[in-house]
Amino acid sequence: MGAKWGAPEGAHAAGATQVDYRVHTVNSVANGYPSDDASIPSGQPTAAVGRGGRDLAGPTCASHQLRPLDRSPTVTPADRCRFRIGVPRPTVVVVQVSVGARGEVVAVVTDDDTAVALSSGSLPVLATPRLVAWCEAACCRALATGLAEGTSSVGTGVRLEHLAPSAVGARVTAVAVLTAVDARRLTFDVGVTDAEGAVVARGTLERVVVDDERFLGRLG
Repeated sequence: MGAKWGAPEGAHAAGATQVDYRVHTVNSVANGYPSDDASIPSGQPTAAVGRGGRDLAGPTCASHQLRPLDRSPTVTPADRCRFRIGVPRPTVVVVQVSVGARGEVVAVVTDDDTAVALSSGSLPVLATPRLVAWCEAACCRALATGLAEGTSSVGTGVRLEHLAPSAVGARVTAVAVLTAVDARRLTFDVGVTDAEGAVVARGTLERVVVDDERFLGRLG
């Protein structure tokens, strides 16, 4: 084949007029273009063709128009995404309670409060699940005036020792005292005593303040 950017072999020897030849080479057979060099005489339109049919020296190749990136079926522009992973929606929850806030619940054990009734045992004594519920209720009373409208507290942790049994008809008192406030997370010390002042149970409960609407929205 003739030398690039020059005359073909033997042109000067034959005394022929020198002709300017240019080499038009396509970079990839995989793109559907010929792999062999093709010579184009001087005066004919030439182009440097890049990957995907793009004319690096001028307009796009007519038979291989480039698709704008934002219209590609395999590319989604970032500004059109509805969600951003790892970026939580801000939620402002106001907690207006202080350490030392106190709540109390006084209850009398009935048949409905026993381990037999709640399927947490086989004896007719105060059930531990009912005891936990009364302690939770005491915590809620401690927060009764400290939460903004549209917010509530939900239980997130219970550590309770049930130390003594209580028969049907027994009167017990559950007291909760707020001991720590960490942003929305609240910690309570709880204690339950009987009518004589004997300790029935003691432990620690944790609750978190939530926005009612958003919390319920998680239920689907």
